[in-house]
Amino acid sequence: MPRAPCLCCTGCRLCNCVYVSVASTVVKHINITTPKGYEYIDLSDYCIKPTTDSSIVFQAMASENFWVNLITDNGTTGLGYQIGIGAGDKLLGSSEYRPFWISWRDGKIEVGYGLTVRNTSSRFIVWDDQEPLNITGLLLSSNLEGSCIVHYHTGNTTQYTKTPQTRGATVLLSNIVRLDVIECAFRCHIDSECINFNYKV
Repeated sequence: MPRAPCLCCTGCRLCNCVYVSVASTVVKHINITTPKGYEYIDLSDYCIKPTTDSSIVFQAMASENFWVNLITDNGTTGLGYQIGIGAGDKLLGSSEYRPFWISWRDGKIEVGYGLTVRNTSSRFIVWDDQEPLNITGLLLSSNLEGSCIVHYHTGNTTQYTKTPQTRGATVLLSNIVRLDVIECAFRCHIDSECINFNYKV
């Protein structure tokens, strides 16, 4: 697999980049830790905004409930949708990431298991809002500390593997010391060839 330039940021340890080619669109992955006590993590701090497809794909690991808030311009005090995925339902695991998708297209709120959005066979929540909200932000939270891998499209059409629909091998390209994870996320976001970064303190 040919190497492509990629800006990788890390606090003090190793950093890697993952190359993925999906339907001619590069998908970025970002690892996020949700602190205990339902403290919100705003994905806009990582330069992740709701997609034009009105969906989010992620993998979650938590020993209790994991929450995704779909918010309007009014933020956490305004109207929105709060979606809880429960460990009690055995949907979540405390030692492995499990994949989920959420869609809110045209006011139809759907939640499913897996990485394929609007797969009706994997869907376990569906609800129609007769007065759909304009979703402009995404928040993550959990009661106990959790972890999440968010997948999102970059609009970059570069393919990093010769064969479509395949994943490239992880390649360590650089170690860069930065102040915080948000700076790293921003640096990766503005570099069109950055696919992923791994930040560790």
